[in-house]
Order: sequence, then C-alpha cells, then structure tokens
Amino acid sequence: MPNELTPKQAAIFAKSAYSLRIDTDMLTAAQASSKAGSDFNIASGTRFTGVSGIGLPAASSRTGFGFIAFGSAQRQGECLIAVRGTEPPSAHDWLSNVHMSGTPGPSGLLVHEGFNNLANSILPQVRTAIRGRSISTLHLVGHSLGGATATILADALRGVGSVKLYTFGAPRAGTVTHSQFLSSAIGADNIFRVCHDTDPVPMVPIFPFAHVPISRQGYMMTGCGNIISFAAHDKDLYIRNVGDAGWRGLPVMSHRRFSLDTVADVLGMAGSLNFGPAMLNAQILRLITLALKLLLAEAAATIGSRLFVAATLLDQMAAMLNSAAAASIAIAATTRQLLETIMGFMGRTLQAGMRLSVAVIRWVLDMLFQFIAGVARQAVQRVLTA
Repeated sequence: MPNELTPKQAAIFAKSAYSLRIDTDMLTAAQASSKAGSDFNIASGTRFTGVSGIGLPAASSRTGFGFIAFGSAQRQGECLIAVRGTEPPSAHDWLSNVHMSGTPGPSGLLVHEGFNNLANSILPQVRTAIRGRSISTLHLVGHSLGGATATILADALRGVGSVKLYTFGAPRAGTVTHSQFLSSAIGADNIFRVCHDTDPVPMVPIFPFAHVPISRQGYMMTGCGNIISFAAHDKDLYIRNVGDAGWRGLPVMSHRRFSLDTVADVLGMAGSLNFGPAMLNAQILRLITLALKLLLAEAAATIGSRLFVAATLLDQMAAMLNSAAAASIAIAATTRQLLETIMGFMGRTLQAGMRLSVAVIRWVLDMLFQFIAGVARQAVQRVLTA
C-alpha cells in the first residue's frame, strides 16, 4: 500500500508551517494541521528556523521556517518536514533575482542561490533532529518558497529513507540539469507537484530553471479564467481545490516533448490564441517559456555553445541567441518573433526594424523576467497579508 501523504494532508501541512514564523510553540503547528489527521506527532516535534535574504547580512533575518515531526503508530519510522513560504522582508529578494544567480546545490549541480542559502540555514537543524533515528520515509512539503526550499532539502537528504517531495505553487528551484538529476535520484513517482494554471509563482524563475519531476507528470488545477491571478497563489485555495481527492483524482499536467523544429509552431500558437488579450495570459507565458527553451537548444546546436559558462544566465542567453541569429537566418527570424511575442505578453510592442543585438535581446528578456517577478511578488504579498 502506498505510504505517500494525501493531497489534502500535504497541503494542510504546507500551510501549517506558516504558523511557526514567530510562534515557537509546537502546539500551534499541531492545531494548524489538525485537519490533516493524527499520522504525525506534531506537538512533540521540533521547530526549525531559517535565514532568508540571499545571504546578505543587511537583508537577512532568522525566523521560524517550519517543523520536523515523526510518525505516530500508523506511520512508525516516517518523518515529516514542513517548510513555510516567504516572509515579508525577503519576498523582494528571490523574486527580483532576474539575473538568476546560480550556485552549486547539494549534488553539485546549479540551483537558485537564494533557495540554496535558505535550505543550508535549515539543514543542520534537520540533521540534528533525525540523527540516530531509523527513518523509512521522509516526507518534505512546502508552499511557494517553502516548496522550492523543500526541493533543495530533498536533494541534500537523499538516502535518508525513501524521500517524497510535495510542493504547492512553488517556483523552480534548480536548472534543467539539476531537475533531471533529482527526478531520477529520488524517483519521479515520489515527487508530487501541484500548481494552479494561473498562479504566477510557479512561472519563475524562467528557463533554464526547471520544475521537478522533469520527466513525469505534475498536477495542474484550474485557476480563474486565462489571466495570471494573484489569488491563484493562495495556500487556502490549494487546500480547497485538492479537496478529498487522491493523487489519481487530480488533473494531470503532462510534460509534452517537442522537437527543435517546432519553435515557430509554438510561437504561432501563442499568436493565434483568440480567447482574450495577450497581456498576462497564462497560456501564452507557458508557450513563451517553451519557445525560449527550444530556441536556446537550437542556438546551442548551431553555434556549439552550452549554457552556464557566462557571468549570469541572462547574459549568456542573450549572447547565445544573438550569435545563433547571426549564423542562421531562420533562427534570426524566430528570435525576432519570440521577442515580439514577449513584448505582446507585457502589453508592449517591439519597435519596427529594430536590429537584433545582444543588448536588445537582453533588454527584452530582462523586462520579461522583471515583469513576471513583479506579478509573482504581488501574489506572494497577497498570501502574506491574508
């Protein structure tokens, strides 16, 4: 019999981690998670703290970030780690990191620097709490920033029993290579990623960051309409929408595979959507992300370059696309079409006849990343003030 948490349990535990931001009493967390059942002895668990603010002393603060609890009789040998989302002072940090600073994660592969720093501030406390215990299954849950941090912790705690990861409305924690590794290392069947289709937070950071599991399905629930919605990030909405369904009862979001010669088709699809304005259209943003991923892969094949060797990922993406456009008329046309689609998504237009250059490509990509980050930041602030 599978021993994963139910969607409702996982969502409630993810929310309950927020209750310990300031409060130090584990009874508070036990009360907040009471509707998830009595599978874990939360009242006798351990609160842990974390440092947010991308490691900068002036922007950092150590507060409660969640808890560790061990299974009761029906889950003997199991351990639950629940990580909360963003606190107000740090929301600006990781959502504004548009240059996408990468750093080696626990497995040595590139992950988001801010998420990795937060996970590293939590990890020693987790190791202390589980030391000397025989753990059969380790459940890691988190909403928003908590989900990304839980992803890094899942990487660090590989080998501590069977690791199961549950995230709700989480941003992308690592680059494609990291996501491929982690999906394989802990098993795609042990990763349960849930998002609303109009929640802006899972849309950041943009490619080359990627969600886990990278090779298998996630679960996408319907938000309100087609436009990106701040309300779609709400942790209570996730609890309501998963309801009492099992994992097989949630709508599946498949990772469709595309060949490199479909970049123009993807952009054509984005341009042909006729169910509302392009600005803030969630489906168009997903198509933009896919097109950027495919175009960068085609550019790399054309000019023999690989990602992750320049000062920042944003700088290198711009340089790669410009070099490939100079070497291929087809890539130049597709790159321009991508830039025009991006500008349309932001409610703007690309000046007619504007010559492609590293500066122009970087300018448009930078605007896109800042635009998405701004929308996501408003969604996070809504959760924090709710």
